[in-house]
Amino acid sequence: MQNTTNYEFRKPEDNEVIDIDDLNYNADQIDSALTPTADPTQAPASSGPHKLVSWVSYFANRIKAITGKTNWYDAPSKTLEDVNAHLADTMPHITYVPQKTTADITLYVDTANGNDANDGLAAGVGHALKTITAAIAKIPQVVNHAVTVNVAAGDYSSEAIDLRGYIGRGSIIFQGASNVADSANYLANRILSLFNIVPTSFKGFRVTYANNYALYASSSAQVLFQNCSMVVSATGYYGAVCAYGSAVLDTCEISNRAQAAAAMGGGNLHCNALTGTGNTTALYAIYGGILSKKSTTGWTITGSVVTSYGGIIVLPSGATLGS
Repeated sequence: MQNTTNYEFRKPEDNEVIDIDDLNYNADQIDSALTPTADPTQAPASSGPHKLVSWVSYFANRIKAITGKTNWYDAPSKTLEDVNAHLADTMPHITYVPQKTTADITLYVDTANGNDANDGLAAGVGHALKTITAAIAKIPQVVNHAVTVNVAAGDYSSEAIDLRGYIGRGSIIFQGASNVADSANYLANRILSLFNIVPTSFKGFRVTYANNYALYASSSAQVLFQNCSMVVSATGYYGAVCAYGSAVLDTCEISNRAQAAAAMGGGNLHCNALTGTGNTTALYAIYGGILSKKSTTGWTITGSVVTSYGGIIVLPSGATLGS
C-alpha cells in the first residue's frame, strides 16, 4: 500500500485487493480537504505548491491586508469601483507638489442640502458641499484657471471665507448674493484674502464678525469685495481693511464701525458706492496707505474722512488729502 504525496490518499498495489475501508478513507480525506478553514494569519512566502487549505488561508491574508479590516471577510470601506470613480474625478489629485488646477473648476456649497462627503461639482442634494471650509479645501494652491464657488443662501456664520497663499495665473470667486440687500441671506463670519497672487473676489456676503478686519485683504493683489455688508455693532473696530496690497470695495454696506474702510501699510483700497451708518470714520488712510473714492454716485456712508502717518485719500475730483 502506497500513499499520495500531499494528502496521503491510499493507493492499493496491483497485487492487492481493493478494500472498501480504503475507499471510504480517501473519500473522507477529500471531503475534509475541500472544506478547509481559512487562517488569515498565514502569509504566503512562495508560489507553491501548497495544499488547498494553505491557498485559502493565503487569499484571506492578502484580502485582509488590502482592505485593512479586522476580519478578511468584512466589507471594505471603499470598493474598487469607488476608487476608480475617485481617480476619474475631474477634481485635481495630488500627484506633485504644489498641487495645481488643470481646468476651470466650479464648486457648489449649500448648508441646507449639502454634504461635505459630496464632490461639490453640482448643485443640490447628492452633489453640493455643506461647508465653505470644504470648498476651500478642494481648491489647489496653484490656480491657473477660473475657480468659482457658488454659495447657496444660508447661515455660514461659524465659518470664515479664508483664502491664503494662492498663486498662478487664474482667479478665485466666491459668489453669494447678486446685490447688497440680499447679502443678508448669505451669512459668513469674516472674509480674508492673505498673501494671494491670483485675483480673489467675494460677492454678496454679510459678515457677522464683531471684531477688527471683518473684510481683510493683506499682501494680496486684486482683491474685490462686492455687494457685501456688515451691520453688527463693533464700534471699536475696523470694518474693511487693505494692507500691503490692492483691493476694491464696491457697493458695500458698512455700519457701526470705528473705521468703515481703511488703507494702511502701503495698501491701496479703491472704494465705490459705499453705504452705512453709525461709523465714526468712513474713510481712513494710515501708515502710507492710499484710499481712493471713485465718485459720489450711490455714496451715502456716514462718518468722517481721516488721514494719519503718511496716509493719502484721493477724492473723486482728483484732490488728495494727506498727513
